[in-house]
Amino acid sequence: MGRQKTPKSKPSETSSASPTETKDSAEASRRWQNRIWLFSLIGALLIFLAVYLLRLDRVVGLFVDDAVYVLLAKSLATGQGYQLINAPLPGILPVYPPVFPFLLSVPYRVFPHFPDNVWWLKSISVAAMAGVGWASFRHLTRDRGWPRLCSLISALTMTMIPVLVYFATSTVMSECVFMLFQLLAVLTIEAGVRKERGGWRYVLLGAALAAAAFLTRSIGVGVIAAGGVYLLKERRWKSALIFAAAMVLFAGPWMIYSRLHAPTAEQRALGYNVISYTSQFWHRRAGDTSSGTIHPRELPDRLWSNATKIAGANMAMLFTPTFFRSSKLSGEEILERADSTRSFSYFLSLLIIVGIATNVRRRIALADLVVVFTLLITIAWPWDTFRFVTPLAPFLLFYLLDALRRVWELIRPKVQLQPAPSWQTPMVFASLLLALYLFDHVSYLRQRSDPSPAEYLPWQAIFDEHRAELDWIRERTPEDAVIASDNSAMVYLYTGRKSVAIDNPPGNWENWKQFNVRYMARLSIYTVPNPSLDEGRFYIAYRSKGPLKLRVADLGPKENRLPWSSLGPPDATKIETFK
Repeated sequence: MGRQKTPKSKPSETSSASPTETKDSAEASRRWQNRIWLFSLIGALLIFLAVYLLRLDRVVGLFVDDAVYVLLAKSLATGQGYQLINAPLPGILPVYPPVFPFLLSVPYRVFPHFPDNVWWLKSISVAAMAGVGWASFRHLTRDRGWPRLCSLISALTMTMIPVLVYFATSTVMSECVFMLFQLLAVLTIEAGVRKERGGWRYVLLGAALAAAAFLTRSIGVGVIAAGGVYLLKERRWKSALIFAAAMVLFAGPWMIYSRLHAPTAEQRALGYNVISYTSQFWHRRAGDTSSGTIHPRELPDRLWSNATKIAGANMAMLFTPTFFRSSKLSGEEILERADSTRSFSYFLSLLIIVGIATNVRRRIALADLVVVFTLLITIAWPWDTFRFVTPLAPFLLFYLLDALRRVWELIRPKVQLQPAPSWQTPMVFASLLLALYLFDHVSYLRQRSDPSPAEYLPWQAIFDEHRAELDWIRERTPEDAVIASDNSAMVYLYTGRKSVAIDNPPGNWENWKQFNVRYMARLSIYTVPNPSLDEGRFYIAYRSKGPLKLRVADLGPKENRLPWSSLGPPDATKIETFK
């Protein structure tokens, strides 16, 4: 039998597309992806602006620290230098680093009327959070290798974390600006290490940013330590030397100046928080001399207590606060009011540890060192840990999402699901967190004027009760009166009265007479204890009508005052109330 010829196949309609058609299809797909990216970018920006602008309020000063920041900004803006202008003694240098008050002083110069300028003061933190969102996106795409859309959703999710929105819109605290400097320092130093030539210029800029972080919040020393160790690890000897020299140049002058102008014994006796950080380290609670000091053998107990607080409460307070408190209190988890978070917080902490470990196995990045050094400082410091943990949110969120991705990759084959791009898992979980945070913000906006009680008093109600007392002081006390208060900076900002700290009245009683302290004003975000140190001893000239029971005690003319030991104990049955 002869061999048959195989007929040649004719071109058909199902044959592969021509190169021109393939090129056109790829170009159309690229244009469609660019449109999706543009719409996603615009949507993220609109969500950011809507949440932050709608949540802006006129509350400032309740944290005590933010009142001091605004006070220092006013001092700089009015040409009085960097000092506590509320004090009856001039020239008291605060312990607070100067960068954040300086930034606040810029809008204060343009809009000098307080409290009408509060929104302008808060615009610094809102702008910083926008910068944090951009820097987080760059960190995820460039340093962690995530796709653009996944990085965008994750960065937006990070900026929507309730406590960060709260910091920017309901306080004038430095956390948002500090977080921006910290992130920019990490980005810039990493860029310098990647450069084969000229990388030292990026390192120099990164050193300036790390110094700015340190001069915004002193815990920024963790960024400095991490930057130096990272450059040595990467064997960038020249860059490490430049980094060290730049730190001396940028941060050294403030360190020298603060030592040379440390408050005198007479200034410290007024009770302001001007104690050096070295002394505060040995306090049971930093800055509170009445808390006592610890012995070095007690340090392990402090380390363990703070570490368990971070793992057993702070992680849930940061990433899933809506599960543990009313949305009416959105952001107030910074006051450590979420008590029932322990087991779930440990679960989140375990995931974050998995994320850190798996990334460190591949390569130790600068961000990893920043997290480790900051957490080491945090567990050693005698203060609430949550404020130190929150600026690490961009890094901690990455570890959490990356750990979830790896866990899902282990589970997926066992449940026989089709494979999917690895970046889809973190994007899905980031989207779920984003939806949770947006729900929290919407619920807060709907409830923040609701007078019905929650487990704690809403932030606006706390502020209103404080303003009523401060208005009374401004209207009913002499202009030359000096006030002793739990929040002396806030008293000065809203009343113009000179003020001192209310700490240790028995020990400062004679000093108060010398400086003509006439009133004690109790200002607190918590209910003032009953009986307090003023009740039964002094005439209660003012008592607030709200649940905080804020009050003003009239100490009487200084020439008629008895020694403190002659005043007797406080007695709630002997209260005289202002009519």
